Amino acid sequence: MHPCLHIDEITRSIASHVEHRHTLVHLALVCRAFAEPATDELWSHLDGLKPLLMCLHSNLLGKSDTVYNALTILVPPTQDEWSRFRHYARKVKSLETHATYGGRLLDDAGYAILAEHHPDGVLPNLRHLKWHEWGGETPALPFMRPTLSTLAFVGGTVEALRAVMAHIRDNLPQLEEFTYSHDSWFSPIDILINDFSDTILALHHLTSFPNTSAFIRPDVVLHLSRLSHLTSLAVILENRNRDLWTQPLVGGFPALTHLTLTVLTKEEGLLPGVQMLQTLSGLALTNIKIKVSIRSVAIDHCTSLISELGRFRRLQECDIWGSSTIDDVEYFDASVFGPLHPLADIRTFTWPFLPVAFTQESAQQLSAAWPQLKEFYVCTPSDEPGPPPPVPGHRPGYMRLEDLLWLAQRSTRLEPGP
Repeated sequence: MHPCLHIDEITRSIASHVEHRHTLVHLALVCRAFAEPATDELWSHLDGLKPLLMCLHSNLLGKSDTVYNALTILVPPTQDEWSRFRHYARKVKSLETHATYGGRLLDDAGYAILAEHHPDGVLPNLRHLKWHEWGGETPALPFMRPTLSTLAFVGGTVEALRAVMAHIRDNLPQLEEFTYSHDSWFSPIDILINDFSDTILALHHLTSFPNTSAFIRPDVVLHLSRLSHLTSLAVILENRNRDLWTQPLVGGFPALTHLTLTVLTKEEGLLPGVQMLQTLSGLALTNIKIKVSIRSVAIDHCTSLISELGRFRRLQECDIWGSSTIDDVEYFDASVFGPLHPLADIRTFTWPFLPVAFTQESAQQLSAAWPQLKEFYVCTPSDEPGPPPPVPGHRPGYMRLEDLLWLAQRSTRLEPGP
C-alpha cells in the first residue's frame, strides 16, 4: 500500500469525493486504511432515522399501537444496548426525515425515549437538518442542537411551528440558514408572522435567507440588510411591504451575491423591484432572479430596471420571468441594452416578455460587449418574413444565442465573443 494512504487527511479527502454509497461500503470492507474514513462518510448523511434504529437490538423495536405503519421502542434500552446506536449517531452530520401519508417512522413514545436517554442531543454533531412534519406536536426539538448551521422545517401544525421557532430563538442563535415550507394550500406561518419575524431578528449569523412563502416585517428587512455574511436572499414584494425598500435606514446588504425577488404589487408594477436594487450598496451581485406575477408592466419601469441592473458589474446571470405584457410598446429598439453593455461577465440573460427589435449592427454590438454570453432569451418580432426557427419545439418570436442560423436568415446576427 502506498505510504500516502497512511495519512488520515488523504484517505478522508478521497472518501469525501466518492459519489456512490456502495463504493464506500466496498472501501470500508476491503481496505483497513479506508475503513474508518469510508464508514464516517457513509454515516455523515442519513436519509431518515431507520439506519440508526436498526442499530438497536430487534427485540427492543416493534410496531406502534398509536401511529399507523410506524415503529416504537418497546422498552428503554440499557446503557450497553445504546452503545452501538451512539457510536454511529456521533458520525451523523446531516439528516433529512420524511413524513408520508402513513405518518412518522417512529411514534411519540419512541421519540420520547430517544430524548430522555440523550439529554445532550440524539445526534450530538448534527450540522444540517431538514425535518418533514406530518402533524401534531413535533418531536424534532431534541435534534435541534447548537451544533446546527442550517435548518429546514417542512409542514407541521401552527403549534409545532411555534414551538420550533421559540426553540430557535432560545437555543440556536448561530444558525446560518432557517427555512420553512409547506405542502398544502394553508401555511401555518401566515398566522405566525410575528413569531417568524422575531425568530429572524434573533439570528445574526445568517448567510442565506431563502424566504419564498412568508411576509416579513420592515424591521426584519433592516436587520437582514445589515448582516455582513448574508450572501443569498429571496423575498416577496407585495402590497403589505410595498414601502420596505424606501426605508432610509436599509443597510445595503454588503455581501449579497444571489438575489431572488417575487413581485406581486399590481399597483406599483416593477417599481418595488427597482427600489430594492437601489438599496444594494455592496454591488457584489452575481445572480439576479425576478419573478413578475403581475399582468402588465409600465415602460418606464422596464427602462429603470435595466438602468439599475447596469450598476452590478459582476453580474453573471440575470433571469426575469413572468407572463406580463409591457404597456404601450410594440418593440424596444436594441439600444435599450446600452446601460447593460458594461456587464462583461454576463453569461445568461433571460427576459421573455421584453420585446426587442434587433438589427445586425445592434446584435453585433451586444455580442462584443458580452464575450462570456451563453444564453440570451428575449421576445423578438415574429411576424417578419423568413423560415421558422431551426430548433424543434422552439417558440417563434423568441431568441437564443444558439439559434445563429435563424438569426442570420433574419439579417439579425449574434456572434460569440472571443
